[in-house]
Amino acid sequence: MLDTKGFQKPEFHRCRLVREKATEQTHLLLALPSSTFTDELRMEAFIVNSLLGGGMTSKLFQSVRENKGLAYSVQSFLHTMKDTGFITIQAASDGKKIKELMNVILKELKLLKKKGITKKEIEFLWKPYIAKGFVTLFTGDPGVGKSSITIQLASIISRGLNLWDGTKTEVGNSVFFSIENPEEEVLKPKLEKYEANYLNIFSYTAVIELNETGFNTIKLVLAKYKPKLLIIDPIIAYLGGNADTNKASEVRDKMTTLSQLAKNYKVAIIVVRHMAKANQEKLIYAGHGSIDFLASARSELMFINDPFNEDMKYLGHTKSNLSKLGSTLVFKNTEQGLIFLKSDSRNLSTIVKNWSTEQDTKNNDSELAEAKLAIGEVFKSGPKLKGSFIKELTAAGFSKKTIERALKLIG
Repeated sequence: MLDTKGFQKPEFHRCRLVREKATEQTHLLLALPSSTFTDELRMEAFIVNSLLGGGMTSKLFQSVRENKGLAYSVQSFLHTMKDTGFITIQAASDGKKIKELMNVILKELKLLKKKGITKKEIEFLWKPYIAKGFVTLFTGDPGVGKSSITIQLASIISRGLNLWDGTKTEVGNSVFFSIENPEEEVLKPKLEKYEANYLNIFSYTAVIELNETGFNTIKLVLAKYKPKLLIIDPIIAYLGGNADTNKASEVRDKMTTLSQLAKNYKVAIIVVRHMAKANQEKLIYAGHGSIDFLASARSELMFINDPFNEDMKYLGHTKSNLSKLGSTLVFKNTEQGLIFLKSDSRNLSTIVKNWSTEQDTKNNDSELAEAKLAIGEVFKSGPKLKGSFIKELTAAGFSKKTIERALKLIG
């Protein structure tokens, strides 16, 4: 063990080190003195670090990325040692924005020093799924019933009724930006079906793009109708014809602006998007487009079909930065529309994983039955050497493991 006796305790001195390197981004690293490993306030230091830059709900992430869009990622780390400690803040940005990035970080540090840690309660439109002042992502396959759910939600709010799980709502306005759901043919018939109060629901069907002009239009609508809920369905229809939804740079700025509008007008914004074509192992990666859609939202709801019963549909929580994940809601598709059946305490990821296991079991059982029939056909002509008939069956597409299991069942 290293003997530290005689070593002088390190001292902090202000300095600035700049290293020139040919990179697309400028990397920023700030270091500040903090608690040692033995300091009695070390646990408080860990809490402060977590609030400052410990995740997507931290002060730095919200101010630097969500509100200003200055960096893809910004984090702080607490380093504690026996006789010293420090906090580092790391971020990367376009070189032209580095000064603004630095100013925003320093402003947050000064506010933290001046005001300390304050408590602020999150207000929910529907707890824990949809929060006021934030963006919620709503993901599902085309035709699964996403629009029916959002229209039913707006209808409930228009009359101040209870939501499916019993949550009480306040009467309020809802605004739809939904060019794929014509007002006369789709929106009004569904609002009538769900007995909505038409005076509290508004639809903007003109084609707009989420650029400066489009955002100004949304601001005017928010200022005029003061809605509790704004629905953009689907988001891809408002990104512009040449937008590449898989590129973070083309998604991040638009989602950041929507997040800022939600905060400024204290409105819950639902952004609807489709599922990706390819199946994904994790549900949080199953949505169409860049991961920045998900990163910019504080919550994601996903609406999917039951693979074993096409009339059964599941509405589940796949992400939440503001609370614990909520229960999964089960609906049934009927001639009268979507009917709520029950709540399932399991999260959607667990339910889907169970479906996958069940499907694998069914596939294995089916393959096993086919193997038993094939073995019977092989032995119709008389006894055969094991190596011979196994070779014949593997050539027919059966695995050796399935053949062995079938043989044990046959006896």
